[in-house]
Amino acid sequence: MRYLVLGAGVSGLGATDLCLNLGHEVVLYDRDKKKLNELKEAKLLDDKVAICSKIFKDFNCGIHTSGLS
Repeated sequence: MRYLVLGAGVSGLGATDLCLNLGHEVVLYDRDKKKLNELKEAKLLDDKVAICSKIFKDFNCGIHTSGLS
C-alpha cells in the first residue's frame, strides 16, 4: 500500500518511519519544501520516501485513505 503522510514534524516523521518498517510506500507532504529538502540532505529521510510540497489537485491517485472522511 501507499500512504500519504501530512506534515514533516515529529509525528509525521514517526508515521513515515512506521509505514516504511511495515513495508509500505510513503509520500510525505509538507508545505515547507526547504524543510523537506533539508531532511533529505541530512539523510533523515529514507530514499524510498517520495516528498511533495505542492497541494494535490486530485487525491484519487492510488493513495490509501482509509479512515479519512
